[in-house]
Amino acid sequence: MMFVIWVPTKTKAMKTLAKIAMIVLMCIGAWMLPEKATAQFPGITFQVFYDQLSPYGAWVNDPNYGYVWIPDETEGFYPYGTSGHWVYTIYGWTWVSDYPWGWAPFHYGRWNYDPYYGWIWVPGNEWGPAWVTWRRCNDYYGWAPLGHGITIQMSFNVGFFMPDDRWMFVRNRDFDRADLDRCFVDRRENHDLIRNARTIENTRIDNSRNVTYVTGPDTREVRIVTGRDIKPLPVSDNNQPGRTIVGKDKIQIYRPVVSREDARGQKISPVSVVTRENIRPVTERTKGNLTRTNPNNTQRTVKEQMTSANNVVHPKYERTDKFNQNNNNRVTPPKANRTLEQSNQNRNSQPRVETRPQEQSSQRMGTTVQNKQPVQQQPGTNPSKGKVNESKRNSGTAPAKTEKNETPIRRGN
Repeated sequence: MMFVIWVPTKTKAMKTLAKIAMIVLMCIGAWMLPEKATAQFPGITFQVFYDQLSPYGAWVNDPNYGYVWIPDETEGFYPYGTSGHWVYTIYGWTWVSDYPWGWAPFHYGRWNYDPYYGWIWVPGNEWGPAWVTWRRCNDYYGWAPLGHGITIQMSFNVGFFMPDDRWMFVRNRDFDRADLDRCFVDRRENHDLIRNARTIENTRIDNSRNVTYVTGPDTREVRIVTGRDIKPLPVSDNNQPGRTIVGKDKIQIYRPVVSREDARGQKISPVSVVTRENIRPVTERTKGNLTRTNPNNTQRTVKEQMTSANNVVHPKYERTDKFNQNNNNRVTPPKANRTLEQSNQNRNSQPRVETRPQEQSSQRMGTTVQNKQPVQQQPGTNPSKGKVNESKRNSGTAPAKTEKNETPIRRGN
């Protein structure tokens, strides 16, 4: 028997075809791989946060955290407590918010509490089912939002502290209820619950994003106390921001990959930024009343609303001089003293000579006129010679020169 071995690479034509085929395969592979990654995790920047959340709150440039978002909510708002519930997914217990903006602040970044602002959200670029720390105490489950700069490992430390009023506790049998906000334990009991609680350290690693999540309470415990079967729901990616949709067999949520900068590496900022002075304190806030109408007139508005002891509103005209020493609220500017008032304002810069009618000059010389200072004579002046220039006084003009020992009548200082 004879075997014929054909080696096509020895021919020049076959070598050329092999090179062409290899190049084509490499091009096809380079074209397909990025397309697949882009379809699975479409990327966005912080600009989407800024634009999508602006209608539901205000962006403030905080000196400690940079641009933070304040939701248009009242003092009773609590992250991971108001208008939402827990659903178990392949990533652990996932917070499903009823807010149209809940896809971002409850799955990215951190929540901090400010005594003036209330709850503020600091944006972040890592997605998670919920950025909270978990506790278990006998028949209760509790959780609290992680603050800015707090990692999961830090929350596992023995010395980790969170104020009592940041925690939310429910009975374990009510943990997976859709009306969770009706089941919270009175926060005055949080101190005793936290003191006797232990930290839940169940975690899961998301290799696709290289992030570790805290999954929360063990599903076997929840299944026993609730009597309901707990199965992890797969997560499907939405292609646009909006409410999270929970179905029978999956959960749809918008969770893109987020970058802090744009493609050119430049930092991004909100289009509209509100100053701190234009934010109402959380204790005075109502729904839809997050910002002030005109922050520049705040002090004036408060002053106009103040009332005196007799419940009389301050008038627009107020006097603080000697004509208004007894009652500053009811004074009325005297029309007859208008010239006198103007003279008092200019007497230090340019003294003026007072003129009087002929029939009253001799009678009022050296006397006191109502609401006016007495006319004083300078030493060495003869009052009888004051009549020399009466004709000039009647003309309504001040004398340009005076004779010896004659002094024009000036208003007393």
